[in-house]
Amino acid sequence: MSRHLAVLPSAVADMREAAARYESERRGLGRFFLQKLRALFQRVKNKPLQFPEIAHGIRRALVPKFPYGVFFRILEKKTIEVLREVYMARDSYAAEHGFDLERI
Repeated sequence: MSRHLAVLPSAVADMREAAARYESERRGLGRFFLQKLRALFQRVKNKPLQFPEIAHGIRRALVPKFPYGVFFRILEKKTIEVLREVYMARDSYAAEHGFDLERI
């Protein structure tokens, strides 16, 4: 069953920033990143329970080939809310992005 994906403005900003940074590093890399992200969103929509729950109903899906995690929660049977997209390569990614899983 496919669900509706509701992406919070903060997550949209995260995605745009990451894509722009990758595009500035190498032409086409930002577009490739967005393709991988769209494919991941499709997987999240179709089978959200395949991704691990990491805190109080919040799940994390990793973006293939990139050091990013997408954090989301299932609001209703048919709605998934994408909370943030976070750069996972740093040891203190949560603190650097102001992302406190306990407060969500």
